[in-house]
Amino acid sequence: MEVHYSKPIGITMLILGIINLILSLILWSIGGSPLASLIPGIACTFISIGYLTKSYFTVNENWIVTYALLGPLKRETRYESFDELIVSRNELPSVEGAIPQ
Repeated sequence: MEVHYSKPIGITMLILGIINLILSLILWSIGGSPLASLIPGIACTFISIGYLTKSYFTVNENWIVTYALLGPLKRETRYESFDELIVSRNELPSVEGAIPQ
């Protein structure tokens, strides 16, 4: 089972990032310095693309795979059965005594 990031948050961030980029280009065209708004616009756009395309984590039969938002990094945690999974404070499930691999 794959769990993804929130689509509405990703779409909102994408729209705001594109608006920020457009406004910084308009500012640049009238002679201003677009750097202050260009960098957050680019960052917001790239992060929103990660929100819309990547999985947050995947639960398989014997392991949980957690993915990084940006980049190819992933973390696998193995367990013997679903009884070992512990969910506390609405955080990702963890396995008591498990070592991430």
